[in-house]
Amino acid sequence: MIPQSIIGAGYKKLILPMYYGSNFILVGYMAAGYGLGLLRAEKRRRPYLFSGVILAVITVVILLLSMMEVIAPRLLNLPYHHDPYDLLTELPDAGIFFGLFILGMFSTGWAFGIDMLARHDETKGILSENIEKIYWFGIVCLLASLLMVTVHLFIG
Repeated sequence: MIPQSIIGAGYKKLILPMYYGSNFILVGYMAAGYGLGLLRAEKRRRPYLFSGVILAVITVVILLLSMMEVIAPRLLNLPYHHDPYDLLTELPDAGIFFGLFILGMFSTGWAFGIDMLARHDETKGILSENIEKIYWFGIVCLLASLLMVTVHLFIG
């Protein structure tokens, strides 16, 4: 097992807090940009959005690790079965929480891409509003995904 060789023997105890921590850090980062008006300042927006994309990539890596090592075995009640694809066939709503997670992650990239491609004089008034809407959409999707996974972990 690669995580055991990198992190150590007690890595499974660290993975779930890392999963929740990385998701809440990303949601907090997105909410701070939305709530504090950091997405409205044009000069500071692009580095802020790029940092959001980097946080999203880190969160995806942690999600993949946590799904394979902790969440999938626990939800499937198969402690030595580390295949997250079986979640899609065994849990009817697994596709929903995966889809919500993917939409939340992609929203950081969409916001960054829109800022890169659509920053012109014609879009000055509406670009900030649209980027804020995309970030709000991402926050809702990520929190819904986290809620669904948490409910499944407590029930299962």
